[in-house]
Amino acid sequence: MRVKVLLEALKQRLESEAELNRMKCHIAADPTEPLTRILAMKAGGEMILAYEGQDRIDTQPAGAVPVTTRFAVWLYKRAPLAADAGAAQKLGDGQTLFDLCEHIERILTHWEIPNNDNTVEKRSCYERTQQASAPDGTTLACYKITFVIRRALV
Repeated sequence: MRVKVLLEALKQRLESEAELNRMKCHIAADPTEPLTRILAMKAGGEMILAYEGQDRIDTQPAGAVPVTTRFAVWLYKRAPLAADAGAAQKLGDGQTLFDLCEHIERILTHWEIPNNDNTVEKRSCYERTQQASAPDGTTLACYKITFVIRRALV
């Protein structure tokens, strides 16, 4: 399965989660797009799905090439600053952004890849969640969830 097909399948799975939390779901066209979209956003929120490259698993010169393909889901919500500095921003159903992260992590851990053509493993593999920062080091109201899918380049 090609990267584009995997991203489109993931988008289809996450669109309803985005809508529940008054967010949009978008596939990034290049590596700079997630931060560009986040920094340009005036209001609202977004789940940005991104391809982050891949690593070859073995060194065998012949046959299908096994790779670990890395993806990310950027979760971002822009909201006005609260009068109470300790108050966490709430999403559509009262969740905080980190609540949504945990929910998306569980989805990624159990997501069975649809229409699998047997060139990819059946499930994605969650790796990590981290806070996102702007290029100048400013912490953003954003988390980046990274996961991998092992597949074969054929």
